[in-house]
Amino acid sequence: MDIPKLKSYFDLFPDDTYCWLGGGAVRSLFDKSNLKDIDVFVANRTDQERIGNFLLNNGATPIANRDILDTFKIDGLIVDVFCEEEEEYGGCTPEESVVWSDYTIAACAIDCRGNMYHHPEFIKDCFAKRLTYIGNDISISQAHSRPNRLRRFINIGYDIDKENILYLLDRMCMDKMPLLKGRWKPTINKFDVIKKLC
Repeated sequence: MDIPKLKSYFDLFPDDTYCWLGGGAVRSLFDKSNLKDIDVFVANRTDQERIGNFLLNNGATPIANRDILDTFKIDGLIVDVFCEEEEEYGGCTPEESVVWSDYTIAACAIDCRGNMYHHPEFIKDCFAKRLTYIGNDISISQAHSRPNRLRRFINIGYDIDKENILYLLDRMCMDKMPLLKGRWKPTINKFDVIKKLC
């Protein structure tokens, strides 16, 4: 993945809709992993519908997906459209989406205005292929899904140390809502800065 390619993905969405990309699309800029799909986030249901209709009007086909309501295929690419509006943690901005991440390498977003939001250790951990568990899971079910995500990251060459794996296991054994390991403020960069980092 490179910056021009990532920026071109915003052409799939209407110009008047504020949205941001997260997950593997951003991470692949730094770890050079293959892109599995594109996760696009919006702040409300109206924008989610607007993006869905825009994709359909431009040749996308809807895909049935058990976990994600709005999944489309366009030009051979899978696009998942997430709406953060109703989430109990209030993640209706790129900053909130990033803060409520499980691993530092997942704590990243780039918005349609060219701003990148990420955990302070995101870039270093991507280059080092190091998994650092933040522990900001928002529900017990999310905490319990972490082994699957751990396996996916290990399969693309990431490593996790003993301390982090024990912390992850400890969080999975909780019988109540996990507590934040700690609030942190995302680092924000513009695309020209990102180009120098890649």
